[in-house]
Amino acid sequence: MFKVQNLSAHHTVNIRENESIFDGFSRDNQHLPHGCLSGSCGSCVIEIIDGAEQLTPPGIIEQNTLQAIKEAHPQLMDKNLRLSCRAKVQGAVTFQLIKI
Repeated sequence: MFKVQNLSAHHTVNIRENESIFDGFSRDNQHLPHGCLSGSCGSCVIEIIDGAEQLTPPGIIEQNTLQAIKEAHPQLMDKNLRLSCRAKVQGAVTFQLIKI
């Protein structure tokens, strides 16, 4: 289990290896924004503050969704964004919610 911290809610959850951030927080009864839960809507976008290297690499669906978000919101271009429904944990991570 790895500690994953949501700075926006000041809450830390222990998440299993290869469990998505969304699933880990849901298991702990902590609400994160979401929509489709398949990585194509972008509703669950988060900014990784620390531990990006502790997440599995984004797949093509997540890459395409993040690219579309950054193109639509240029102010996010330099942010380290991931989708909480797709980002799987392999170590400690700190993130915050992004409102778009």
